[in-house]
Amino acid sequence: QGYPILPPKIGKSNSSWTIDGQGIRGGFIEIKGIGEKVAAALDEIKPVSLDDLMERKKGYRGITKRTVNALDEAHAFDALF
Repeated sequence: QGYPILPPKIGKSNSSWTIDGQGIRGGFIEIKGIGEKVAAALDEIKPVSLDDLMERKKGYRGITKRTVNALDEAHAFDALF
């Protein structure tokens, strides 16, 4: 019996691994294409939706279309729908 490993999710993840009430949640840094600075920025702005991310990303140079695509490919937005 161990703790389940959960994927990174917008609104639930931090920049690195954390313990969640459901298990151990992967951080944004674990997503291919997301670097340390971008993971730290996502952790700082704590977006709760795609619209929120697009609005609050202004001022963070590393959060680009590629970042959003990487989050989408990692299914980080799935919990929102």
